[in-house]
Amino acid sequence: MLIEIPDDMVISEVQWEDLPENWYEYANFSFCQKIGDAWVEAGETAVLRVPSSIIQQEYNYIINIRHPDFARIRLAKTEDFKFDPRIREGPDN
Repeated sequence: MLIEIPDDMVISEVQWEDLPENWYEYANFSFCQKIGDAWVEAGETAVLRVPSSIIQQEYNYIINIRHPDFARIRLAKTEDFKFDPRIREGPDN
């Protein structure tokens, strides 16, 4: 999906330095989940920017659909996307 977030909308962000060294490993899923839970519970922003666990130079955006500012976020269009099957392959496959 291609979405449009207004320029004046405040976006919360998880900083790299706030994460443990191996935060991206599956074993740390609950640590990352607690960060997201705290963000939703605080209810301060509709969008949370988080580092990508796959591509270190990229970010993902989590959207709280229950936040009042969610109504300001617009779906511009949808596009087909296919996962490269190599992403799903691990060292044991």
